[in-house]
Amino acid sequence: MNRINDAQKNRIRTRLINGARNYNKNLNNKVFLVLCDDGYITSVSFSKMNFKHMSGVKSDLPDEDFYNHALKGTLDLGNILSDQKYDISTLKKKTTAIEGISDVFYKDGNKVLLIDSLKTHTYTFPVALRNIQSKICVGFVGASHVARSLRKDTEQSLRDNEKRVLAIFEKINGNNLYDKIVYLSDVKKLYDKNNDFVNMLGGSVEYKLLEILTKPE
Repeated sequence: MNRINDAQKNRIRTRLINGARNYNKNLNNKVFLVLCDDGYITSVSFSKMNFKHMSGVKSDLPDEDFYNHALKGTLDLGNILSDQKYDISTLKKKTTAIEGISDVFYKDGNKVLLIDSLKTHTYTFPVALRNIQSKICVGFVGASHVARSLRKDTEQSLRDNEKRVLAIFEKINGNNLYDKIVYLSDVKKLYDKNNDFVNMLGGSVEYKLLEILTKPE
């Protein structure tokens, strides 16, 4: 076990509150369609139930309560256990990463890479996304690819296959169609590689893509 003091807890608490508000605004209950330059298409999602696990912080609160208290700013120092699994250096890295977790999509989409099978010492994630600028890497689990692991980048040796991302679209979990463009680079290449994604898009998004595609040089 690694013991932390109240001053360290307070800094962790601040990052958790900022992270929960960022997470709630940009990621929670959302699904993202990710399209790569080799034609590969997948979707990933985020749930508030995994926020606590990704933070690396041990608490006396259940997962959902931990998230809700952080979101409301009512997370107390007493909710953060003095004896932690990780040392303070690792906790700082993890909570700093979760404070800026949406950077994996929103900071600069041109810097986003999809990792097909991310192998760590304890688990192989079928899909991961990393932003080479912010150095944040998110691992996704299960058939629906739900975010479960958060780390500061990864060693090159752990990546089997990296793909450049051409586009990212967003929808609310439960909706049928993706109705927001998060990131878009080469539209022509997007259609050339695999146009199966078109039926997954809302009308306004599809119209925007066609407008870009048919725009005179």
